Amino acid sequence: MSYFPPPHPADWATVAPGAAGLDAEAIAAAARYACTCETPWKRDLAVMVTSDFQERSPWNETLGPVRPRGAPNGLVLRGGRIVAEWGDTMRADMTFSIAKSYLAILAGLAWDHGLIGDPDDPVCTTVEDGGFNPPHNNTITWHHLLQQTSEWEGVLWEKPDLIDRNRTVAGRPSVAAKGTHRDLHPPGGFWEYNDVASWSWTGSAPQPIGNGPVIATPGSRLTAAACNPYRAGATGAAVSLSMRATRRGLA
Repeated sequence: MSYFPPPHPADWATVAPGAAGLDAEAIAAAARYACTCETPWKRDLAVMVTSDFQERSPWNETLGPVRPRGAPNGLVLRGGRIVAEWGDTMRADMTFSIAKSYLAILAGLAWDHGLIGDPDDPVCTTVEDGGFNPPHNNTITWHHLLQQTSEWEGVLWEKPDLIDRNRTVAGRPSVAAKGTHRDLHPPGGFWEYNDVASWSWTGSAPQPIGNGPVIATPGSRLTAAACNPYRAGATGAAVSLSMRATRRGLA
């Protein structure tokens, strides 16, 4: 990519679809389609996150503020420049599971800065918070966590890993009800979409990796870099906080 947007609030360069080698009518049709195909979720997310995940009380209780969401919005980029834009793209909305992508970016930045060694190293060699102790969690690697194959066992932000067991994704049937017991596999031996295990290495406070925290305050270099440094500005801090403010303190 030859162009990189400057940090907010500087202007993000735009380019006409035709000048970018794209069909202007097709781009406009795609934008209209996105605007008219809004998610069926209510905009009152406080209602949705306690009722739409097949979780019984008290597991469905929220651990932080949940803000209403806005209307559809989005961007189409070509070579880093904005080709099309619709809705309020400056609005800070809660991001839920896309926060896993932020977390993966944080892990990548930590690796790039030498704070994480080989991705196949056991996490317990650098994170010493008790969450990766024998007899099961000590063999979990960074690769397992990032690929959702860790089978991590424990409690995070008062939510047990059991909350994610037997979870259905994209219509794939489950052998039992979500949140019911199933025997855990060795780390790396079973994939299951999860929240608690994915966030286990962050803990409920900054976790020391090397000589400093990977996730520190919303203004820290690593956290800010993972929260859209181009568009977000202050939104970056809001996104960072949103990742901890959903129904589990997770996203």
